[in-house]
Amino acid sequence: MRLALCGNVFPADGPEDVLAALRGPVAQWGAGLQAAGQPGPFGFGLHVSARAAAHYASSAAARSALQEAMTTAGLSCWTANAFPFGDFHAEQVKQAAFLPDWTDPERVRFTLQVAELLAQLAPQDGSPLSISTCPLGY
Repeated sequence: MRLALCGNVFPADGPEDVLAALRGPVAQWGAGLQAAGQPGPFGFGLHVSARAAAHYASSAAARSALQEAMTTAGLSCWTANAFPFGDFHAEQVKQAAFLPDWTDPERVRFTLQVAELLAQLAPQDGSPLSISTCPLGY
């Protein structure tokens, strides 16, 4: 069984927020596991918004900084969350989390960007990967 911490528990609408979460509470979580004698690297489920995914898709330097933050935190990216398109920690999420739906090319573009990012960050050992996304609609 493989368990991973899901990054969507940390507010991270922009790429700077993703790095802050990785360098802060996620790194502390990994350090706590190491202190408890758990061997790393630790499974992590990357969560990025559409805005952050577009940024990482367009910048090799940003992807490199993301990879470095994950490595420093002792993480191995096994899964990614491409469900909430926008800010998962907004005041009201509910139905808005399902938009845009799969009839909108933006949903497809976002999901493909997340898939490509996961493929770049994932361990190269042939381990299975997964992406969590929304159903066809609400």
